[in-house]
Amino acid sequence: DSFLVSHVLKQIKPSHSELINDFTNKIKESRVNAGVHYPSDAHISELLANDIIKSGLLKIPNENI
Repeated sequence: DSFLVSHVLKQIKPSHSELINDFTNKIKESRVNAGVHYPSDAHISELLANDIIKSGLLKIPNENI
C-alpha cells in the first residue's frame, strides 16, 4: 500500500517526490526490521505497485487537493 500511496502523493505534490520516496523506503525497511515482512515481500510489493500504476488500474483524480 505504501508504494501506491506514495505514487498518488507524488502526483499531487511532485516537488516533494524525494521526501515521499525516502518516507516510503523507511516504511519498507521498518516492516522488514520488525519481522512483519520478509525482504522479498517488500520487493514483490514494489513490483506489484509498479504494475498496477503502469496498467492504469489506479485512477488519480485531477482535482487540486
